[in-house]
Amino acid sequence: MAGNAPPYFTDDYLKSLGLTYEEALEALKSAFRRRHADLDPVTPKVGLHPGDGRFFHAMPALLDDIAVVKWIVSTPEAAAAGKYIHGQLIASHAFKGHTLAIMDFAFGTGLRTAAVSALAAEYWSDPTSSTVAMIGCGLQARTHLDALLAVRPISKVIAVSRRQETAERYAEEVRARGIEAVIAGPQDDAIYEADIIASLVPVNMTEPPFLDGQRVRPGALALGVDLATAWIPETLGVFDSFTTDDASQTEKLVAAGMVKVKRPLDSDLAAASAGKSTVSWSPERRILCVPPGIALADAAIVRTILQKTGILEERDKA
Repeated sequence: MAGNAPPYFTDDYLKSLGLTYEEALEALKSAFRRRHADLDPVTPKVGLHPGDGRFFHAMPALLDDIAVVKWIVSTPEAAAAGKYIHGQLIASHAFKGHTLAIMDFAFGTGLRTAAVSALAAEYWSDPTSSTVAMIGCGLQARTHLDALLAVRPISKVIAVSRRQETAERYAEEVRARGIEAVIAGPQDDAIYEADIIASLVPVNMTEPPFLDGQRVRPGALALGVDLATAWIPETLGVFDSFTTDDASQTEKLVAAGMVKVKRPLDSDLAAASAGKSTVSWSPERRILCVPPGIALADAAIVRTILQKTGILEERDKA
């Protein structure tokens, strides 16, 4: 690359760095502790939603010595071609001002999303959780399994997909890793026998909601990674606790009708990472976590990438 132009990292290059979920989780905990201490300002994502299945999001964040902005695009045409998310990210030095790197960030977004879910599972699921129901068997089901294995002894996966062949393909991949996998339909009781239920359908899903909160057993954690769009809104009142990644941003999405959970938030990952959460797992409690995605979490992953590549010098983490 000519002159002093910043490096451009492709998704393939980011994959080659071998960033582990253990590293990602530590980075997220540090960032969320800073969030709880109000050390870095945050702002909601800016989104365009034409109403035809497309969305366009700009997500800025400041984390210690870096500032980032992520651009995410999703269209039905891209999804049909096999890529649900297109993403790029620009990272700048927060004090010196220069651009540190530009990178593809579809892979990074998938890793961040799964790592945030795993962090929620670490704080709010049964420590002995061994069964997870994956509602949706695409890329997120794959990354979520990797992430959850970093925090819980998962030994069984219940695969649920609109397409039987998609569920079968995913189940075979899971079995190849020595993990039990069964295929279930969207109305099967097997879903609600899981310790963790992760709904991973596209947020622009056109089918009516089909997951029933009233069938969730006590002690289970539901991860509504899809803004809980797969869940029947009228059944969500059964959950004893409602948590999220960042309360202030999720409250805005609830007010806008994008998250259809009609009850107050009880805790978020900032409070949990700081040891201040009022929510903890118990065998009697049903917990719903809806993490819409906060750019601070992307910045945490990017900061780790910049450190691994030597672009950003290691500093003490708050």
